[in-house]
Amino acid sequence: MWRPCLHTEGEPPSLDPPDELGGSALRLLHQLASATSAAEALARTSPPAAPTLMAAMGWGMAGSALALETLQRALSLANRARDSLVGSALGAGLVQILLKRLDWRSESGADADNQVCFCASFRWYAVSEKP
Repeated sequence: MWRPCLHTEGEPPSLDPPDELGGSALRLLHQLASATSAAEALARTSPPAAPTLMAAMGWGMAGSALALETLQRALSLANRARDSLVGSALGAGLVQILLKRLDWRSESGADADNQVCFCASFRWYAVSEKP
């Protein structure tokens, strides 16, 4: 079973490797986030969903892409509770993590996972900037 662990600011939470259940849950959330009611529910969860999705970014390239795409889908314009989701993502340090992944000068910037998340990172910023 996967569980988020304590992490430092600007670093994705460390995780136990995903098991079959964790990967299935992430894929299910990814599909459900397309529905407005599910995206609103995701934004209102307690504890916040954004740090948990950010924890899935530690599962490698596929987990990172799926978690970022899930956040992107949940931030649709139809989601009336998206401010809450943006707030929890900002509070968990998502911006710092994405900027670190985009920095090609850092030692982690040359990582293949970081290069794959480049597009997803910009898409997340574009969606979160829309009014």
